[in-house]
Amino acid sequence: MTNQGKNMKKQSILPISLALIIGSILAVLLAAGCSNNLPLASVLERTRVIGARVEVPSDPGRASVAPGESATVEWIVTGPAAPTSLDWAFALCTTAATGAACKDAPQPVATGSGQPVVAPFTAPDAATLGTDFLPLMLGEVCADGTLGFDQNSQLGTCTGAGASGTSVNFVVPVTPDGATPNRHPVLANDVVQLGGVDWDPATATAAAAGDACDATTGLPVVGATPAGMDAVKQEIRIVSDGDDRETYTPAGATTPQLEELQISNFTTAGKLDSLYTAIFATDTRPDADVSVKWAPPAARDVSGGGEVVVFYFVVRDLRGGLDWTSRALCAVAP
Repeated sequence: MTNQGKNMKKQSILPISLALIIGSILAVLLAAGCSNNLPLASVLERTRVIGARVEVPSDPGRASVAPGESATVEWIVTGPAAPTSLDWAFALCTTAATGAACKDAPQPVATGSGQPVVAPFTAPDAATLGTDFLPLMLGEVCADGTLGFDQNSQLGTCTGAGASGTSVNFVVPVTPDGATPNRHPVLANDVVQLGGVDWDPATATAAAAGDACDATTGLPVVGATPAGMDAVKQEIRIVSDGDDRETYTPAGATTPQLEELQISNFTTAGKLDSLYTAIFATDTRPDADVSVKWAPPAARDVSGGGEVVVFYFVVRDLRGGLDWTSRALCAVAP
């Protein structure tokens, strides 16, 4: 694919093991040469895709499809502010379980504009998939640019001086015959705390990122970092509950275990200490929790007297299940 927009990114959204995730994080750290470079990836400096999940209309909450079944893939797209335009196009092919490449030519399945970004499709039948292949959805999400089409790759492109495009691929989970389907975790009803205080999910819809705000707005208020001073970090805590993790028996194993959860953290301003947090299978607490610290932005970077900062948390069960939630606060200049 030819990427001509100035902010083009390519990302793969795959159900992979936590060991691989941790290994990839370490690789980024080593390549960066600085252990504090990784959290910058959690700052939403442009509109981009931060997750994807299967939706099965006939069975809401199921995270995998059956061969030949109709479903959709919902793409979670966000950024520091609402884009002027948002266009997208997706295609479907089949791939080996590793998701390396299409074994056949991608076939267009959905195009559209605006939010939500939802691509309907029909999974290949059992004869096409066999035991070695899975559906692979590929696409282009184009913000503030022009969505085009590459004749060679048969996929979308995003061009323009201010374009922010994300080229994505997602291996669609398929339930093997006789297996119990995986279900999505449910992060939306979990407790999220800021500084030890429950953080109302309604804050996420109270205002948009970058909007002006003050103490009367109703959002939690956090002071921006004055010039020449160290940031006073805020602790964000997420408490997982019983509907987030299922018990299953991994392939090749004989002992059931709890799912492992990976939570990705994003913010529109400031800096998070970690892009990922994790709850391991060995953590059997019914209310297992994770924490991440956030440094408020510098006062010089806060527009006006105060600015809305939005946070996004995306949880994956590493078997194809995904959910997400968001929160907002008001960062005020001293």
